[in-house]
Amino acid sequence: MKKWRLLSLLVCGMVLTGCLAVTTETTTKIPTTTPPVVTTVPTVTTVTTTTTMLPITGLEYMGEEPPTNEAVRFDPTGFVANGTWFWHSAPVFSPDGTEMYWSKYLVGVDHIQIWFTRYLEGQWTEAEKLEIEGLEGDTNCPVFVPGDEGLYLINYDDGIFSLYRVTRTASGWGNPVKINLPLLPTQSLGWSFSIADNKNIYLPLVTLGNPGESQIYVLVNHDGVYDAPMLIENQGSGLYGNGDPAIAPNESYLIFMSRRDDGYGYHDLYISFRTGEGIFTEPVSLGSEINTISEEGRAYISPDGVYLFFTTGKAGDYGYNPYWIRIDQLSVMDGR
Repeated sequence: MKKWRLLSLLVCGMVLTGCLAVTTETTTKIPTTTPPVVTTVPTVTTVTTTTTMLPITGLEYMGEEPPTNEAVRFDPTGFVANGTWFWHSAPVFSPDGTEMYWSKYLVGVDHIQIWFTRYLEGQWTEAEKLEIEGLEGDTNCPVFVPGDEGLYLINYDDGIFSLYRVTRTASGWGNPVKINLPLLPTQSLGWSFSIADNKNIYLPLVTLGNPGESQIYVLVNHDGVYDAPMLIENQGSGLYGNGDPAIAPNESYLIFMSRRDDGYGYHDLYISFRTGEGIFTEPVSLGSEINTISEEGRAYISPDGVYLFFTTGKAGDYGYNPYWIRIDQLSVMDGR
């Protein structure tokens, strides 16, 4: 099966059977018991960082006209999918707004790579492949965290999924450090994850013996050491489980992809809200404002928390081109 189709929740079905020979951040004993179900997501004290997109003409979101109450295609010149490559993530912006990263599925060679563009001397540069010193294999799901100078990403090499943090070097990015995730031996990482401002990690995991159905878990951060994954309560289960989580910077809501009987078509986007007790509510569909008879997924929340980006396979968008909309204009946000 080609990798671009692996955005369906079957992508998480590959089993983590080893690790790459690189530095790990911490050493954590792998638990041997079933991860607990979350009744509340613990609050971890963290420094709040306010991110402001720079108000330079042509810089903010690559000069695209911001949407309001209707999802529109994110359509900068030269970044529309074609017969040679598809979007395999939403566009992801650096906290200062001067760089945009995304994942490409290369049709002819069946590989996934992170590419980027940056704003230099008054214009956005031609897209380049992200080369990471010391890291081989496919790369996917670039993630920035405000206040952190690194870039987080998924690496898939020799049948193994791993989560890495890389830092800037004189020539680009390098110094890959594998993030130690205390998963059970029967659990496997997949192609996607999301990180809140306090560095809690939200990701879909599958269990050995049930590779076709993933569920979303949270790993709570304690100064760089992560708790065992805790299952997000009330998320329900779609035809292939749930995946592609996008957590709000302050963890006030969680958006994810799922295929359900009440859906519009293939995969749709759903949202759960975190209550004052730290419990996530039962998910509700983002409705026809976002979902179609085709496939929607790969949600991403902009650094300023204003916009939702997502990819779609609807008619006229060959290659899963991204769309965006103001989050506060979604009907599900009425009264919130």
